[in-house]
Amino acid sequence: MRTRANAERCHCCHAVSLHGAVTWIIGLTGLSTCGALAGDVRVTSTAGHSFDGVQKVHLVTPSAAVGFAGSVRFGLRAVEDMKQYAAAEGVTDFRGGIEGWARRVRYAWQRDSDVTKSSDLHLLVVTAWPKPDADEANAFLGVTLAETSAYVLRSPDFAVEGVPHRRAVSIGSGRAYDRLTNNFRASRARLKGSPTSSCSRGPQPRRCDPRRLHKPLPGFAPVGGPAAPLRVVLSEAIAEVDPHDVSEHLHMCLVKPNASTIVTFDMAGLRSCHGAIDGTRAHH
Repeated sequence: MRTRANAERCHCCHAVSLHGAVTWIIGLTGLSTCGALAGDVRVTSTAGHSFDGVQKVHLVTPSAAVGFAGSVRFGLRAVEDMKQYAAAEGVTDFRGGIEGWARRVRYAWQRDSDVTKSSDLHLLVVTAWPKPDADEANAFLGVTLAETSAYVLRSPDFAVEGVPHRRAVSIGSGRAYDRLTNNFRASRARLKGSPTSSCSRGPQPRRCDPRRLHKPLPGFAPVGGPAAPLRVVLSEAIAEVDPHDVSEHLHMCLVKPNASTIVTFDMAGLRSCHGAIDGTRAHH
């Protein structure tokens, strides 16, 4: 497995291609109870028309998820093949199976040259497993603690690139891709109380134990838990980008040991609420 020496290059991956509309898949590891993977649903046709309609983030096992950017046809085939590989090999989390599956998808890419010769594909995998010796913390917090890891694979060789722990990593394309990724990094740093170049002035917010963010609110499980701070960070990143450049509909996967889930995330509703509150007109 190849790990990039320069963490910054791995933190913000290269774009697949340059289109106006954005494809944006972002993964995060190092949360106390899970990893996360989020992706938009916008695609660009061969005629250059963009539309919303393709799910790019998928569960492949109860403990692993994958997102893709680039060739939709091959990306969806890769997702299904990853599910079949996991079932056949008995893979739960992909720490021990990612290299074997990378060879498999590389051979498939080479065989299907009619599809792949004029396209690219990047894959982002996030997987989770139970944290060893965490029973005491689990009992105290009321949650299951987890270890997580992420990997990036890129055509044509699909070499496995390990992502540094507790780093966000993204794949995608489009004119607003870099801005989205930088917005996400800055918003995440503000949530953690860490200074960045864009928010280093003035007193920093008080840090809290991040594990408290992972305990769902009683009676409001979809509101609390790890989804809550992630929705804040994603919404702040997207809100600063022209709505014509990025889809307002996303899928967000919380990758937990044997309990991963995918939820939908709709920015259109949030923009409407913000417009009603501050008097501005929402974009549709």
